[in-house]
Amino acid sequence: MRVNFSTVVALLTSAAPAVHAHYFFDVLVIDGVESKHIEYVRENTREIKYMPTKFKNTFDNLTPLSTDFRCNLGATSGSATDVAQVAPGTQLALKLAVGATMQHPGPAFVYMSKAPGDVKEYAGDGDWFKIHQEGLCSDGELTSTAWCTWDKDRISFQIPTDTPAGQYLVRAEHVGLHGAHAGEAEFFYACGQIEVTGNGAGVPGPLVQFPGAYQPEDASWNFGVYGTDRDFPMPEPAVWTGGGSSAGSSTTQPTPATTAPVSSETPVASGTSVTETPVSSQTPIAGGNDTGKPSKCSAKKHRRRAHVH
Repeated sequence: MRVNFSTVVALLTSAAPAVHAHYFFDVLVIDGVESKHIEYVRENTREIKYMPTKFKNTFDNLTPLSTDFRCNLGATSGSATDVAQVAPGTQLALKLAVGATMQHPGPAFVYMSKAPGDVKEYAGDGDWFKIHQEGLCSDGELTSTAWCTWDKDRISFQIPTDTPAGQYLVRAEHVGLHGAHAGEAEFFYACGQIEVTGNGAGVPGPLVQFPGAYQPEDASWNFGVYGTDRDFPMPEPAVWTGGGSSAGSSTTQPTPATTAPVSSETPVASGTSVTETPVSSQTPIAGGNDTGKPSKCSAKKHRRRAHVH
C-alpha cells in the first residue's frame, strides 16, 4: 500500500512527543532554492521511511552490505523522479523531511555516481566518488554539538568545478554514532538525480562501490562518542575536489579540538537497539560546516525517549 506524504507527516507529528531523532531526506536545494517533496530525490519504499540502516539489529533486513544501500530500500530507479540541471560549482543540499534536524552525533558524506545513460534508469551499480564530508567542528560535547552536522536540517555541498558533464546520482548520508560502540551505527541517506552541464574535464576519484565501501569492522562505524577520544577516523575514499583522481583530499574535515568534556549521557548497552522517531525542529538550521545552533543530546530533553528492545 502506498502511503502519501500527508499521511507520513500526520503519523510523524502524532508520534513526536514519544520518541526522537530519526529522519529522511526528501528535498534537493539548488543555490538556496528548495524543490518540492521528492521532486528530484528518489523515494524509498520502507514501511517506515525514516528508519535507519544498520549492520545489526536491523529494522527491515537492510544493511550497508545490501544492494539497496546505494539509494535506500526500493530506490533502485527514479522513473517517477525528475532530473535537476546544475552547473559545476553549484551549491546543493539535501534537506530532511517534516522539519526534522540531525539530532544524532556523527559525520556526513556526499557521493556522486555517473549514470551510463538515463539516470532515471540507473541503479547506482557503477563507481562512486566522494565530494564532501563533515566531521568534528568544535570542542563541544562528542554526543552532540562537537559535530558539524548537529541540529542542522540539511547536508550542504558544492558540485566540483571540474565535474564532467552528464547525469548523476548524488547520495547524501548522515551517520548517527550514538550506538556505534555496540556496532549499531545508524545510516540515513538518499539519492538525488542531477544533470551536470558544462565541459568539465576532471577525473573523479578515488572510486568505490556500494555495497562494498563500508564494512562492519571499519573504525569509523565503531567510534565511541561517550569517551574523550576526538580523533574520528574518516572513512575512505578521500574527497575529490576536482582535477585528476589523485587530487582528492579531505579538506572539508575541520581539525578536531584536543580536549573534550566527558559526556554524562549513558550509552546504550551492547546487544540492544534504540527505536526512535523524528520530530520537527523549532528552528531548522541551514547546512554548512559550522556547528549550527547549540543543543544538548540529553535524555532529559522532552523530544527524546529511547525505547530499548
